[in-house]
Amino acid sequence: MTKIVNDERIFNEDIGDSSYPMPIDTEEVYRLKLMHYAIKSAWKGNFSVPVKEALERGNAKILDIGCGSGVWIREMAALYPSSTFIGIDISPTFQSDTNPTPSNASFQLCDIHNGLTFNDNTFDYVHQSFLNGGISKTQWEPHIDQIVRILKPGGYIELQEGDVGVDNENENKDMHLIWEALRGFLVDINSFKVIIPQVKKFLESRKQLTNIEFNSQFIDMAVSAGKPGECDEY
Repeated sequence: MTKIVNDERIFNEDIGDSSYPMPIDTEEVYRLKLMHYAIKSAWKGNFSVPVKEALERGNAKILDIGCGSGVWIREMAALYPSSTFIGIDISPTFQSDTNPTPSNASFQLCDIHNGLTFNDNTFDYVHQSFLNGGISKTQWEPHIDQIVRILKPGGYIELQEGDVGVDNENENKDMHLIWEALRGFLVDINSFKVIIPQVKKFLESRKQLTNIEFNSQFIDMAVSAGKPGECDEY
């Protein structure tokens, strides 16, 4: 069920046990695309794990957890038409994107807090980006166990999570206050400074996982930063 606030923004209502405060309208699609292109620009591509050969060979099965607008799924499915891509999200935001969906891609509504509804050893590659605002500290470890369960032996997991803030608070004090308010809200849910190192430990403690790597990037979202801030690829 949805609700409209001030006759403008459309929000999801009654979406399970988790708190999902973001809208599900076209403006939210734009925000999610902004984030997608910023991440893509910073990492110089849609993925960092060595799966390109398997994707090109075909018959690979890929899951995007928290797919949002579905832009990552649609781009990847168009680039690798011989592989299968599935996007899942608790919110039907992907339905608000009017761009066509390739025939090798599909979307499902799914509340990950109730587990991932896929069989063991299903996916060759599991991708997840910026879900730390929707997974609490106590939910991360069982969530990782679910990802490991549905991953095929020899498959890959890629998690992109991060913190938020203003690099130079004296440059724009109003923006600094806005970001700090947002960060405070997210910290109340998950505590960024605690959970990111904990996720690292959770991954390293799973014997099924090997060759674990951790990398970081600073993403400048200001318009002055160029493409990441302008999102002119929308």
